[in-house]
Amino acid sequence: MATTGGGTRNETGTAIEHYDGYDHGTAQRYFDIVGAARGRCPVARSDAHGGYWIVSAHEDIRRVLSDPETFSNARGIMIPVEDRLRKPPQDLDPPLQTDFRRLLNRYFSRHGLARHADRVHRLAEEHVEAVLPLGDRARGGPGCDVIGDFAKPLTAAVLSTVILDLRDPVRFAEVRGIVEGVGYGSAEQNARAFRRLQAVVEEMLDDLAGREERDDVLDAVLRGTVDGGRPLTRDERVGTVMQLLLGGLKTTVAAIGHIVAHLAARDGIEERLREPGWSRGPLDEFLRLEPPVKMIARSATRDVLVGGRRVRAGEMVAVMLGSANRDESVFPDAAELDVDRRRNPHLSFGLGAHRCIGSNLARMEIVSAVDALLARVRDVRPAPGARLVRTPSAPELSWEAVTVDFDLVEGASSS
Repeated sequence: MATTGGGTRNETGTAIEHYDGYDHGTAQRYFDIVGAARGRCPVARSDAHGGYWIVSAHEDIRRVLSDPETFSNARGIMIPVEDRLRKPPQDLDPPLQTDFRRLLNRYFSRHGLARHADRVHRLAEEHVEAVLPLGDRARGGPGCDVIGDFAKPLTAAVLSTVILDLRDPVRFAEVRGIVEGVGYGSAEQNARAFRRLQAVVEEMLDDLAGREERDDVLDAVLRGTVDGGRPLTRDERVGTVMQLLLGGLKTTVAAIGHIVAHLAARDGIEERLREPGWSRGPLDEFLRLEPPVKMIARSATRDVLVGGRRVRAGEMVAVMLGSANRDESVFPDAAELDVDRRRNPHLSFGLGAHRCIGSNLARMEIVSAVDALLARVRDVRPAPGARLVRTPSAPELSWEAVTVDFDLVEGASSS
C-alpha cells in the first residue's frame, strides 16, 4: 500500500522551524520532520501560530508530561490556543482535575468496562458483517475502507449505546459528523467545528436533564460533585461530554486503521494477530509506532529549562508523542515494527496525571474490531490503487482511508 510524502533532506531539516500541524504537506512528512528535529535540535522553536516550542526527545517529553505544576493544561492542549470552552478533565490541572478523574475513573477502569466487553464484541461482529460485501473481491466488491466503512461507525456505536447510552440515533449521528471535523482542516475550520459541537452538546444535555437515574457516565456528569462537594457547572458538564466524544470517536478509529494497514501490507502480521494474546505485546507495538495522538500542548507556568532551551512563563510547549515513541535512545530499531518487542515504554496514552482516561476502552475496542474482522476474512490486502494519505490534523495521526480487499473465511457470507 503506497504512501505519499517525500521532500528533500534540507526541506525536512528546516520544516520544524515552521511546523504547523494543520498543513497537509507537513502531515505527510510528520515522522521525517520530528525525527530530524530530534537528532538536530530536540527542543526547537516553530514560528507558526504566533510561535511555540516543539519537544521531540523521549526524556524531555516525559519530564513535561510528569510536571503539571510547571507545564499546565489550563489553556488547553491545542495550538493555536483558542478562547473556547475547556474540557474536563483534560483541560484542567490538579487538584480539580483529580476530582474529575475520580468522578469518571470507575466507568473507564478495567473492572468498570468488563460488563461491556461482550456487547462491544457483538457490535464489532455486526459491523464486520456490514462491510463483507465491500471487500470481497471475489464478489466484485469495490474495496472496504476500514476507516470510513468500519472503524468510524463501530466506535460511534460503542460510545453512543454502551458508554453514554444516548438513545437518539439522529442526534448522535449529527454529533458524530461534527466530531469528525474537529482537529482537521485549518485552525479556523477546527474552531468552527468546535463551536458547533459545543452547541449540539448543550442541547443534548438540556434534553437529558430530567432523565431517570442510571449508574453510568452521564449520571456522573449530571449528578456528580467535585471541588469539595459542589455540582458540576453547566460549562463543566458540556465540556466533559465533549471530551468523551472527541476522545472516543477519533483516536480509536486511527489506531484500528493503522493496524489493518500494517496487516494488509506486511507479510506475517495477519497470522501473528490470529494468535492468542496479541492484545498484549503486539498491540502496544502498533500504538508505539503510530500513536493515534501525535502531539499535545502545555503552557509553561514559570521560566524553565527544557533540553537546554529556556522556555518563558506563558509560552506554549508542544510535545511530539510520535517522536518520543521513535527515539532511538529508548527503542532499538525505533522506526521498525517489531511485534515481539520486549521493552516498550511508549507514550501513546500520555503520562502522569493527564494520562488518557479512555485507554482501557480503546484497547477493548481495538482488539474486538481486529478479532471480529479476522474471524470473518483472510488474506487482507491493499485494494488496487489504494494509497495511504495522512489526514492534516494538529493532534491526531490518522490515515484518511485504508482501503483493502479480502477473501471470506469458510462460513462467512457477503450477501
